[in-house]
Amino acid sequence: MRASRAKDVVREEPLPLLLLTAQQVAQMCQVSLDKVYEWTYAPGFPAIVSPHYLRIHAGLLDDWLQSRATGRSAEDDGGNEPRPTEEAA
Repeated sequence: MRASRAKDVVREEPLPLLLLTAQQVAQMCQVSLDKVYEWTYAPGFPAIVSPHYLRIHAGLLDDWLQSRATGRSAEDDGGNEPRPTEEAA
């Protein structure tokens, strides 16, 4: 008996995007495209930049956004020091 080839086909889910365009990031973050380009100058922003190419690493972008939301830099070791306030300055 011949085995049917259709049974041998394994359908896999598509891989998640690893690299995003600036337009995709702007849409995901609900910010302007100009804001995304501004972020590319921020220290630690996970971008691959060349004169004609810009891609942002999706997983590292999430980490970068979380560090900005918590007031920690990407280089912080995750210590529990409080965020500086205006009164402390």
